[in-house]
Amino acid sequence: MVNLPEMGAIALMHANDPLAGLADPEALDALAAGGTLIGLLLSILFFIWLGLLGVLLPWFVWRTKVYTKRQYLLSKRMFELMRQQALHAQAQLDGKSAPRRGSV
Repeated sequence: MVNLPEMGAIALMHANDPLAGLADPEALDALAAGGTLIGLLLSILFFIWLGLLGVLLPWFVWRTKVYTKRQYLLSKRMFELMRQQALHAQAQLDGKSAPRRGSV
């Protein structure tokens, strides 16, 4: 088993020549173990990111569709209200009775 604190001490002993410690097979094992751990961590983070992307991206698309539809319906309702008010104002200017709501 590789003793990581000992490997750190070996690396510190070779501070002037950082690659000198790699001639030791145990140092290479420690380096490989560190690389393996980093690779595992990055793989786990990648799969977590992929899972979140698979969940959050469709949710954002759905929310965008809902928000867009809500804005469309609100705009349509406001347009109809303004149209009714304009018809009512025009009818008052013409001296006629105002059209009933819902009729054209």
